[in-house]
Amino acid sequence: MKQWFTVLFMSFLAGCAQGHLDIMDADGQEHFTRGLISEQQYGYILAAIEYDYLSKLKHAARQLAENNINKKQYDHLLMQAKLEFNGR
Repeated sequence: MKQWFTVLFMSFLAGCAQGHLDIMDADGQEHFTRGLISEQQYGYILAAIEYDYLSKLKHAARQLAENNINKKQYDHLLMQAKLEFNGR
């Protein structure tokens, strides 16, 4: 059961990353409220958004640690990720 869930979730994340799911924006909550998607699907959307946010934070931190970006660029990346996470 756990492997099936992991495969399903990773497939969902891959679809989100490729931009195939239009409900990844603020409409996800509206779709859930209107009953167009299940609670489980809405949970996947929230998890994908959080995963994307955390990935961006880790990537920015790695870039800063490797001196590929400066502190100002790092702060900008964090601000941008936060805005996306909160739905602009």
